[in-house]
Amino acid sequence: MAAPMKFVVVIVLSIFFAFTSVLFYQVNKVQPEPYMDEIFHIPQAKQYCNGSFNEWDPMITTLPGLYLASVGLLRPITELMQVDMSEMCTTVILRSTNILFAVGNLYLLYALIMRINRHDKASHGFKPLLTAASLAHLPVLYFFTFLYYTDPGSTFFILIMYLFSLHGNHIMAGLMGALCVVFRQSNIVWVVFTAGVTFAREVEGERGRKQSPDAVNDFGAILTSIKKALLYLLKISHLGRLILLLWPYGLVAVAFLVFLYLNKGIVVGDKSHHEPCLNLPQLVYFLMFSAFFAAPYLTSPYSAVRFLKTCLKRPLTYITLTCLGLLAVHYLTYVHLYVLSDNRHYVFSIWRLYQRDHLIKYCLVPVAVYIDWCMQDNLPSCSNLWRLVYFTCLAAVTVPQKLLELRYFIVPYLLFRAQMPLQPYWKICLELLIGAAVNIATLYLFLEKPFVWEGTPGLQRYMW
Repeated sequence: MAAPMKFVVVIVLSIFFAFTSVLFYQVNKVQPEPYMDEIFHIPQAKQYCNGSFNEWDPMITTLPGLYLASVGLLRPITELMQVDMSEMCTTVILRSTNILFAVGNLYLLYALIMRINRHDKASHGFKPLLTAASLAHLPVLYFFTFLYYTDPGSTFFILIMYLFSLHGNHIMAGLMGALCVVFRQSNIVWVVFTAGVTFAREVEGERGRKQSPDAVNDFGAILTSIKKALLYLLKISHLGRLILLLWPYGLVAVAFLVFLYLNKGIVVGDKSHHEPCLNLPQLVYFLMFSAFFAAPYLTSPYSAVRFLKTCLKRPLTYITLTCLGLLAVHYLTYVHLYVLSDNRHYVFSIWRLYQRDHLIKYCLVPVAVYIDWCMQDNLPSCSNLWRLVYFTCLAAVTVPQKLLELRYFIVPYLLFRAQMPLQPYWKICLELLIGAAVNIATLYLFLEKPFVWEGTPGLQRYMW
């Protein structure tokens, strides 16, 4: 990175930190008390601050990575300032740890985009930083910078794991993978993803083979790639190299299997509201999520025409995909009680619109097939193996969830978007404007439009 660009990066990070801090002040001024899931997270963090590591709220369903990170960040400060740890573990200070993760996420996204596009001359300009700034403001992620939730920290450790793996430092990647799992158990999927794409790079080569648009959803080409991977595994010399590369991820996977055995499941605490199911329409919801936030890249007349030409070349493929999608939304749509009963979340309102006409869910299926094609079309440098690993992990992290929770889409969306080639400035700016508009709207509703919910004390606020 050239010296002037380093200076620009520092300036952008500083502006992001200052701007986020101002918004953080406003949120804490209006909502100083723990809100929503914070009523569980903040008391639990305070227990850890007091050294009570054996105390656990059974309503919390994720591992204690967030609380351990807070203690790890605050302990040196308390020692330096000679103050009691309990004085530092206030709601506002605990929340503020997510500002650090948010700034870290901006830098990691920039570093990832630079690494992925290092052979592109445009990577030496401002595009990677502008793209990273746009992604760091992804509304579903950015909103939780201001509350004590796991998302900013969880995302941070996934991104740094992936970055280390791209640089070939798999020991550090494995360590970061272990930390991301301690934030959220389902992050084991992204550890497997990182190992999987490392394997794909070994089979396909560092840069892979550029995919033509006609190869999207070409099952013959996918089977050929799988066959190539299996043949690669048959060579003893290749197996030895893979073990040397992937053992850090294997250790994390083995430790996770031990955890599953001892815990008798993936969920800690209250398991009753987190039972797995085969909720295949989650993939449709993710594709709609991506279509909205990546609209400048995924929706254009030119793309639509090219998609139609592809359908005409391989009609059976796309008819089959559409029929499978229609069967999935008809027979495998699950609705969690939380979605139907808690009107403080935007998903409640989205679901009401979705359910207004029973035909909507069927109409979205061909749209989802089109968006899937557009997403893959925007990943020309990703091999079939990379795509297979990505979409398998996407399904693994979303389909078992009965709850429609947009936060589950943060990581797969960021990984997809960071993997795209650098785009024209006007598209990046439009993406940034879409995110900014949503952020302004959601923060305005949260801060300025509280309401009273009968049976629940205090003012209630709309949120993701």
